[in-house]
Amino acid sequence: MEVNVIDVGCAHYQSFKSIEHICDQDEFEVKFALGLDPRCEPDTYWYRDETLVTMLDMAAWTSTGSAGFMEDALGSHVLEAGDGDRRVKTIDLAPLVRVFSPVVLKIDAEGAEYPLLEHLLDQGITNLIHLAWIEWHGDESRAKPLIDRLECDYAEWRL
Repeated sequence: MEVNVIDVGCAHYQSFKSIEHICDQDEFEVKFALGLDPRCEPDTYWYRDETLVTMLDMAAWTSTGSAGFMEDALGSHVLEAGDGDRRVKTIDLAPLVRVFSPVVLKIDAEGAEYPLLEHLLDQGITNLIHLAWIEWHGDESRAKPLIDRLECDYAEWRL
């Protein structure tokens, strides 16, 4: 199956290993991979001359613009409210899912996964996600109602 990868919270290029792991799966033919993390330098490269990988120094969010960003013991994440340590550029995740569907979506956003997934559900586009890998942080009781509403073919998460 031909898919594109969107990796939210790609952790200073550690995500390349995640993207490469997805590309190496026999069931997927990955044409494009997008890594979103305001801590990385923008970059583009080819993986095995087959997959164009683009890294953007932006945070995936519920709107395009800017948001507060915090780096603390949990890791780094966009804040639902407040300014945080600094402001970062954001990009609305929903249009990216629409444009690049079907997608394999990985979210490791240190608590921002809740508003991100709520936004995708409210937009009615989780059916465009073939596979979702989500690492849940903080109040795990918030995850169950979101997981129950998720319409992708396959979801995997860690609580």
